[in-house]
Amino acid sequence: MTVDFPPQSTPQSAYFAFYFTEMAIRPSPDDTRIVDVYVNGVRKATVTVEVSQCKVVTVYPEILVDTTANVTLAAADSSTLPPIISAMEVFATVDHVQDHDRGFTVGAYDPLILTFVILIHIFVVLLFN
Repeated sequence: MTVDFPPQSTPQSAYFAFYFTEMAIRPSPDDTRIVDVYVNGVRKATVTVEVSQCKVVTVYPEILVDTTANVTLAAADSSTLPPIISAMEVFATVDHVQDHDRGFTVGAYDPLILTFVILIHIFVVLLFN
């Protein structure tokens, strides 16, 4: 699968979290599900997926040289079943934009931080009124 990232003027660092859970009983008790995780063609991890257990694999930092990353899940040689995944999260660093008129740096998360501060303010006002 391909993961797209916004264009940046500097190299980005990406952080991947993969979640593996087998929720069904396997066809045979001897069956195994072992998954190799590749990012941009390089094997980053191997995980043995267990029934009713969540296994988490994290890959970080992955320095991106392009605006896309290719993630591949493949059955390991010793696996008798194909790969399976429950969820994947991807996070990336972002460039900060220099505001030359005001002389400070504006980050992509500033609106989120401002929203959080406003919510805290509203909560405190409601709590004490």
